[in-house]
Amino acid sequence: MRFIVPVLLTLSLAACQQEGAGTDGAATQNNAQAAEEGKGAPPMAADGTPEFRAGMWEATSQEDGKEPKTTRYCAGPDGATGYKELIARFEGTGQDCKVDRSTGANGLQIKSECKQGRATVESELTLAGTETSYEMAMSSHVVLPDGKRQGGGAKSSGQWLGECPAGVEPGEEIGGAE
Repeated sequence: MRFIVPVLLTLSLAACQQEGAGTDGAATQNNAQAAEEGKGAPPMAADGTPEFRAGMWEATSQEDGKEPKTTRYCAGPDGATGYKELIARFEGTGQDCKVDRSTGANGLQIKSECKQGRATVESELTLAGTETSYEMAMSSHVVLPDGKRQGGGAKSSGQWLGECPAGVEPGEEIGGAE
């Protein structure tokens, strides 16, 4: 999870800052693909956040138009903290938002539309998986008053590899994939 939040922040900033950029469906296609390949919703805590097994994880993440990046990290029992932040961001907590959230065979799906001044931020998140693996697709676009869309998407997948190596604390990156 430590790896996913920076990707989300980068994606959100890109949506707000890219002039004339647009993926016009590429991110939505990523979300649809994640849903088609979905494993259903991951186990969910009472607060609506996904629960994944603590230990060593390998995650691969790719932003639209960029090369994938793979890393290994140690997740603790409180690894859901990052997901709480991620979900709150996609649900537009504390903002003027219309949110559609569902959990089913295609996983956890959140679609939101948030007003920010004269623009609207449209975001989608699809998260499918089990206690030991996940697939996620997300997109965020700013829709300007003239109808132009700016932003992009990212996809990520992760696999639990086992216990964390001795001496590695939760939250620490272990290094790239072998």
